[in-house]
Amino acid sequence: MRRESVIRPNRRALPAGKRIAICSVLVVVTSCILVSGQNVVLTGSLGGRVIDQNGLIVPGASVVVRNLATGVHQSADTNYAGLYRFPVLMPGTYSITASFKGFRDVQALVRVLVGNATSQDINLRVGASTDTINVTGTPPPLRPQESSASTVLERSLLSRQSRKFRFLAK
Repeated sequence: MRRESVIRPNRRALPAGKRIAICSVLVVVTSCILVSGQNVVLTGSLGGRVIDQNGLIVPGASVVVRNLATGVHQSADTNYAGLYRFPVLMPGTYSITASFKGFRDVQALVRVLVGNATSQDINLRVGASTDTINVTGTPPPLRPQESSASTVLERSLLSRQSRKFRFLAK
């Protein structure tokens, strides 16, 4: 019995043009994933603790923040530990008003910065809710131990990169 050798084409081998096209698509997809995975932060957060004049926590107090530039406001109640938090606020100067039955309303000004968690504790005083206490002061100083880095990509750079990818994909 004689065996004839049959040469079969390798089904796994792709033509060079298809390999280049597939590699180009993989490069574009990988680049998109890497760009979308960057941590782009455009907001800041605000939180703190509401206590009374004796230093005791005040759970259930109403806290309202109002952006002084836009007039947009948000409200939240303090939790069982007297803490409040506004996790997503646009950068700017905010007025915070805290109120609770049997206490005077307290107002404070605070500046929220991009990528920073601003903390503002509020002390309530016993009195009629029609009385308002205004707290004035300067925004907290920068904390060098809490730093972050950011990158701004210009539109012209992005359009140049997309042209390069279109060229590779052809």
